[in-house]
Amino acid sequence: MNYATDRLDRKSRSRIGLQGLFHDFQQALAETNHSRLAHVALHKGCNQAAAYHAGTAWMEDPDNSSLAGDYAQICELNGYPEIGLLALLCFRLRGRLKSVDDYSTIIVKGTRSNQKDSPTFEDWSTKTASCGCRLSNCGFAHCFVAMLPESIHAAQRVLRNYFVSASKCSKSPVLTAHEILMSRSKKDKFDTERECSSHVPLDLQFWNAKTNSNTRRLFPVVLQTLLIKLLYLTIPSLACELLVHVSPLVLEDNKVKANMVVHHKSHMAYMVLIDALVFGSKHALVKPGRRHSLKYFHVPVHDQCHGLDARRDFAFTKGRRQEDNASNSDLIAFDEGMEHENLCAGGYSESKIGEFTKKLDVVVQFASSHVILQSDPSRHVVPSPLTWLLPRTFPSANAESLYLVGDSHVLSLAWQLIQLPSGDFRRIVPVVVTGLKAWHVRPETRFFTRVNLANVLSTRIRSSRTILFSAGEIDCREGLGGPLLERYKADDTLIRAHVERTVQEYVDSLTKVVEDVSNSLQQILVLPVAPHAAKGTSRIVGQASRWETTRIWNETLQQLLPSKNVHYLDYSSELLDKTCDSYTLLRALDADSTHMNAAFAPLLEKSIAASRCAQDLI
Repeated sequence: MNYATDRLDRKSRSRIGLQGLFHDFQQALAETNHSRLAHVALHKGCNQAAAYHAGTAWMEDPDNSSLAGDYAQICELNGYPEIGLLALLCFRLRGRLKSVDDYSTIIVKGTRSNQKDSPTFEDWSTKTASCGCRLSNCGFAHCFVAMLPESIHAAQRVLRNYFVSASKCSKSPVLTAHEILMSRSKKDKFDTERECSSHVPLDLQFWNAKTNSNTRRLFPVVLQTLLIKLLYLTIPSLACELLVHVSPLVLEDNKVKANMVVHHKSHMAYMVLIDALVFGSKHALVKPGRRHSLKYFHVPVHDQCHGLDARRDFAFTKGRRQEDNASNSDLIAFDEGMEHENLCAGGYSESKIGEFTKKLDVVVQFASSHVILQSDPSRHVVPSPLTWLLPRTFPSANAESLYLVGDSHVLSLAWQLIQLPSGDFRRIVPVVVTGLKAWHVRPETRFFTRVNLANVLSTRIRSSRTILFSAGEIDCREGLGGPLLERYKADDTLIRAHVERTVQEYVDSLTKVVEDVSNSLQQILVLPVAPHAAKGTSRIVGQASRWETTRIWNETLQQLLPSKNVHYLDYSSELLDKTCDSYTLLRALDADSTHMNAAFAPLLEKSIAASRCAQDLI
């Protein structure tokens, strides 16, 4: 349950690497090892096949938490975080899965058979939805659903119970992010009265040993962290609720933390990032009364979600700004037409809850539909955008969505409200393509990240005219695009040559995305790669190389764009710590030393206004 590595990235691209994958495939097929087949298919770029094999492996051993987590993760890597979310809930509730016997028929030469017939390397290496195992259901659906309908409905009831409970507890006090961090540092217990106001259903209270029973499975820490990520992408208010209780158990327990870093490093990294964005890191969390003297500050997503705080540093505010000591109810009354709803103000009406359930059913139905429909987009029953999963717990929740597609750095701005030069507002909706490199955007890439990107472009944002796009940080950190994934070089000339080649491929590929007639895209606004924060004196050579690579990357983007409706949002120079000679991130903008927090939102707003993009298309 870890994400892509350079080794597997290389393996999926070159012929020598493919032959190694083919050898793994043959062994897995001979052993009928669906778990191994899933990972081979994923790194070959057969995401639909990977979801099928991961689901089948879980169906063979329903009590195996690792297999349940693998399936949920692969669903997310296939562009369906909702299916992964439902899978984890089904595992927790001991939900029933489909029968393996009903989904393991083998096809040989167009006929059904029970005999295995391994394909040749030439046949297997052909890029298709199926991985080559010749099982009739492999690659059949957009995202294979392993759970039975009644199990899915039980999982939906848990989410429904959360919404109902949240609506009923309309006047219960809620801890602020600052109070939560202070309680952690002092290791105090949360205020009893406020703790009792939690809206988390018993089925999701993993930290409470009393909730484990014959009807609920134990939920390992790694599954908790994965669930937090999937919820943050779909139901951020519930993610905030869970984090209040889960974060101390994962981030404050040294034994648990060390185990996660060793065995599930990528999941731990996501946990640290989301926690920093939801509650604010200690050095970036600033009380409202002190913000008037600061240029940058991060407003915790937890406080925004519960109506306790909100952004007030919009770049193009038309009306009067409130004073910093304004009451919570008046926090953003300075703009006409804006509303400020909190979790306890009836944001979850019965009609909204019913709409949520229906839309979730549409996603499950679409995921189960035949993948051949991709050749005829007009026949798609495309699920509604992710905004239908956005609870009405944010300021101006009715603002139109602006999708931010890309690597994990899209989470920095997730669910934030930004203002356009016209005075209109847009809600930033994150579409995470985990592990995405700029090099992977090329159409010829054979890796799960490129297939995931294609999936979200054809479904989630198919009707959008403008999107924001973020990629390149992983290229600068792990290695630039090329046959051998060349790493950092001491010679600045070589660094620049590799960067320029990779960025040129990146820009050309984004241009092709805009020109694709199967979607409605008319322009892409490209974010610069955020510089890393200084991390002390260790690995100083690696840090220096990374800073230099990032600097050249952003300079090259600035030179190449705009190009055919692909525009560069030029605010990278404003991110730098002017007290340092190196290309390092300003401390106030730092979330976890690698990612930024949302304090740079005003810079994004100003860069959109300064760009040559068509403002009326946003």
